[in-house]
Amino acid sequence: MAAVLVAASRRRRPWLFLLLVMVLVLPFWWATVATGGRALVLGLPAAVLGIVIPAAVASVLAWREEGRTGLRTVWSGLVDIARVRPRWWWAVGLGAAPVASALGWLIGPRPGGTPAFPWYLTPLLFVVFFLGAIPEEVGWTGYLTARLTADHGVLGAGLIIGTAWQLWHSVPYLAQGHTWSWVAGQFLVSVLARILMVLLYRHSGGGLAPACAVHAMLNTVQIYPDGFAGFDPWPSVPGMLLALLGAAWLARRTARF
Repeated sequence: MAAVLVAASRRRRPWLFLLLVMVLVLPFWWATVATGGRALVLGLPAAVLGIVIPAAVASVLAWREEGRTGLRTVWSGLVDIARVRPRWWWAVGLGAAPVASALGWLIGPRPGGTPAFPWYLTPLLFVVFFLGAIPEEVGWTGYLTARLTADHGVLGAGLIIGTAWQLWHSVPYLAQGHTWSWVAGQFLVSVLARILMVLLYRHSGGGLAPACAVHAMLNTVQIYPDGFAGFDPWPSVPGMLLALLGAAWLARRTARF
């Protein structure tokens, strides 16, 4: 994977990317606030339509920087699941969110009643969320991760991307009526998850598929049992931290951290 990072284009402009995605999301924030955060689909507000922004910005910048080569690079690895080596990184990526949720269920309040979605729909929801993660991860992972990891390491890149990622979502969270405490908890869970995504990218062959899988699993887990509106992020923080520390330990054991 070191070769992938060395080959990453030094023409990438991560700070310009971050500026553009923050500016272009403003109309979607306005629509979300104007509609009172009303859900459009799966409990998600109007801002969900903004998921195309990272892919659009990444594709335009990559094309201007490197033409077809740059465009191919930011979209690479989307379906090449065989690129992930060793294969057990899939278990790490897909298992992190369920582990965090299970530990959160053990240490936090246990909601009862009928789930917002039947459990048998879980695989379908995962597929839907995976498809929805693609346009975001083309930007956050395909465009940003290699360059920022080369410049700042796994932890630095994860903190930068994770912070931007959650600021990008912050207004929709608040418009939906979530408290600042809830937003802070979601921020911590998501930044820890983003550091894990960067670590997976660094150590499992690069590409978009692992990041999309982690992103999709985060959403799938959070929709149970009471939907996004009923999800409490704070009990999941220790579990996500534990999953990240476990992944870092595995990376060190393979002498490639």
